[in-house]
Amino acid sequence: MNNQFTGNIDLKLMDQSLTLCYDWDAVMMLVSELGEDFDSQITDAGLTPNLEVLAKVLSIGLELHHPGKFPPGLIMKMSPPIIPVAQGIQQAMTVAWYGTTMGDPSLDPKRPVRRFLKRILWDWWNQPS
Repeated sequence: MNNQFTGNIDLKLMDQSLTLCYDWDAVMMLVSELGEDFDSQITDAGLTPNLEVLAKVLSIGLELHHPGKFPPGLIMKMSPPIIPVAQGIQQAMTVAWYGTTMGDPSLDPKRPVRRFLKRILWDWWNQPS
């Protein structure tokens, strides 16, 4: 269940309903695994696409509610659709940073997702062959 007070985001992954959450421990794990510029690495991972980074970020976000069940290697083998994964990660990160929207449209979790997805698709389609 999406719950902006706890930062939980529902994610449907290969016919499984999962809960994605970037609590403070998960954010610290992202810093530890990817470095202090983890947020730009996540964005770049969607643009290139660097699927190993996306799998690692997704695994960290699932760890709180699904401990040990989704290591990055398993996610790579599952090969879930990239856009829903990227969309879920962006939405969960927005909630982790801003919490509830409290009526402020600038904090609407869907807005960063749209910008992120447009950027991914634009750059992907315009890459030199």
